[in-house]
Amino acid sequence: MVNVADADTFFTELREQVKALEEFSRPHPLSTGTAVTMLKKYLSESKYHIAHDDLVTREVDGVTRVVTRDSSFDMKSQDMSGISVLNRLRKYEAVSTTLIHMGFVAGQWSDGDQATSWANAIVMLSLGQTDGNTLLWQHLQRYPATLLLYAFGLGTVARERWQTLSAVLNMHILQKYKEDKHVATLTPICALFDKKADSIMQCLPGREKEHTPLNNHVEQLLWEQIGMSFPSKLAFQLAFDKLEVLLAMSYAVVSAQEAVYYDGRTIPGIYGWDEASRKRVFAELRLSLKSEAEASSLVSSGLVGATAAAGLDNLSQLENFVDSLRWRQTTRF
Repeated sequence: MVNVADADTFFTELREQVKALEEFSRPHPLSTGTAVTMLKKYLSESKYHIAHDDLVTREVDGVTRVVTRDSSFDMKSQDMSGISVLNRLRKYEAVSTTLIHMGFVAGQWSDGDQATSWANAIVMLSLGQTDGNTLLWQHLQRYPATLLLYAFGLGTVARERWQTLSAVLNMHILQKYKEDKHVATLTPICALFDKKADSIMQCLPGREKEHTPLNNHVEQLLWEQIGMSFPSKLAFQLAFDKLEVLLAMSYAVVSAQEAVYYDGRTIPGIYGWDEASRKRVFAELRLSLKSEAEASSLVSSGLVGATAAAGLDNLSQLENFVDSLRWRQTTRF
């Protein structure tokens, strides 16, 4: 005989085991809506930290599996026309759709180990999985990592979760045959091509004269994917520009740590030519650093510098960098 209490425990545990087996044996990939719903559940309580990590890892593995095995991602292709590059970008975007939506939610709500799971995801996607003869295609293998970084980063901007963003950007990436890097210096858009994305991606149809063609492309993509989560398109654009400014400032902080000599140059973005947006973002950051000083979460996170003074100096250096670009100033507002 089994007493009632023991029987209740037994059947409760049995139901949980069956549920777990069903949940993790479902055909993959999950629909985007289902994946986001599961993610929100797992982010809501720390007891789901293993299930959360498994969900993130499984989605990353799914993306990696497609981009390394699908013949449409031919690493030896010699067709590097604008149409060919655009088509490859769209293929990467298609397989990364679920991760983009998940990443935006995770950026808003991740803490501690949860954020580490997403940092690890970006690192895994930043590693070149396939060797090839064409440098352009090798660089673009990191594009899914870039999309995830921007989606996650926009989530952190929406909730001002600077500690989370800083933790992700400071994640170490071990590279084969190259010096080690951090997410901040390897994964942002203009770091994909050693800060030459502006000239390389001007091959994209209709973007031949743009200063930041790939940045503009990604901004449009993310507006279509997650823009509805912002009050307006203006609010989305300001968040995008704020993220790129913070990526540039973090790039400067991390680069100074990585290199024996750092020349002060950082990664450009849309902020480099959109004067109205840049002025608003710079003013907001400067106000926070001056009024809150060491209490600013921008400082305590280490995102823009170790002290408020260092952060202000970083911002001034970024202003000088923008001037050095000599880009024609305009605005998209």
